[in-house]
Amino acid sequence: MPKSKRAKVFHLTQVTKKTREQKDQLFQNIREQVPEYQHCFVFNVDNMRNNYLKDVRRELSDSRLFFGKTKLMAKALGQTAEEAIVPGIEGLAPHIAGTVGLLLTNRPVDSVLDYLNSIAPVDFARAGVAASRSFTIPPGVVYATGGEVPKENDIPLGHTIEPELRRLGVPTKMVKGKVVLGDESGEGEGYVVCKEGEVLDSRQTRLLKLFDVCLSEFRVKVLAYWSAATNEVTEIDQAAMDGSLLPKFASANPQIEFAVSPRPGKHPVIIGHYINGRTKPICVRNLSPYEILQKVELLRDASGDKLRRTNKAVLSTKPSVRGIWSPYHGKGMSV
Repeated sequence: MPKSKRAKVFHLTQVTKKTREQKDQLFQNIREQVPEYQHCFVFNVDNMRNNYLKDVRRELSDSRLFFGKTKLMAKALGQTAEEAIVPGIEGLAPHIAGTVGLLLTNRPVDSVLDYLNSIAPVDFARAGVAASRSFTIPPGVVYATGGEVPKENDIPLGHTIEPELRRLGVPTKMVKGKVVLGDESGEGEGYVVCKEGEVLDSRQTRLLKLFDVCLSEFRVKVLAYWSAATNEVTEIDQAAMDGSLLPKFASANPQIEFAVSPRPGKHPVIIGHYINGRTKPICVRNLSPYEILQKVELLRDASGDKLRRTNKAVLSTKPSVRGIWSPYHGKGMSV
């Protein structure tokens, strides 16, 4: 059968393919900018999210970030000593593979590593990503977070979402206006949405989003960096970078005693114990390591006293006998 002239393919996307001129321009920009900076970092991104990457670009506004074809970036830096744009930078070429980018900066290496290591915002998982932990909807009345928080701090799931749950394969039913899984008394087995290490599909990611469960974490990991002072490439040990904020804070505050204990099935909480006997708990659910550090600093700077409402503009612990000072005290003043 001859091909119909009316059968035409219309692409709905507005993205245009990069031309040879754009690739040449990126190649030239990298070669021009590298000699102007003291450090060149190679980093990869886990669970890429464009809005979080914009925050990184905004924070590092005095630096340059490059994303492009890995072979093109490696060729721009130089893959051999003869092709290298600056001495020693050819050692970065083996690390330019996968979802990686280049960061050119004049900031100190330690400050850059600390900032990039502190970035860990969480987001909803997408299809094709391995689940970082298991999630099961408990039997009984279905709550908004699916058992992630205690029932006394949660609210029942809205009845309008119940048809969506059944469409996604969850055997729920309506009992007296409430969404129920299994028996209303809570007996029976829960519904397993995902298991740790399992590759998620679109149905599972939709269920996780309905229950506000975030399993993806945006991370920027430095693989290696080159320094102009030494003309050498230094590889980064990721195991040494993870969890480096707490030891540094503990060493900087030896007057504070730290204790870490697991809380299975509960949200992470930091609790400050003060010498006056009071405690201050702060929930750090879905916070990045840098935001958690700010909460720890807040507990460190607090006195532990109970907050009190004051009705006076001026509160003095040692009030004066003669009262508040006035310019008319003593001999007075001439007008």
